[in-house]
Amino acid sequence: MTLMTSVVGVLAGGDGGPDSLGEIESAGLSIGWNRATLSAGADAALLEILARDGGTPHRAFELHHGALVLLRCQRVGRSELRFEGSRRRRQPRVPSA
Repeated sequence: MTLMTSVVGVLAGGDGGPDSLGEIESAGLSIGWNRATLSAGADAALLEILARDGGTPHRAFELHHGALVLLRCQRVGRSELRFEGSRRRRQPRVPSA
């Protein structure tokens, strides 16, 4: 099973937003302090996702990478992006038996 990272933004091609735009392979993403690097395959997939529906490769988006959410992401070069913050998503609680 391949783990995936969700790309979240506005379907109409704008910045930010709550809509799932697509997914990239998590293995192609390496996260640093306020920047992340992408494998060639993950970068190509992200470009295609951002360009859909009249979008631009330079629009803002979020990446949902497991419990980690990278906020206000933007591509800053080939296979590189920056983000302005992060937060942890709450995982649904599983009731104990």
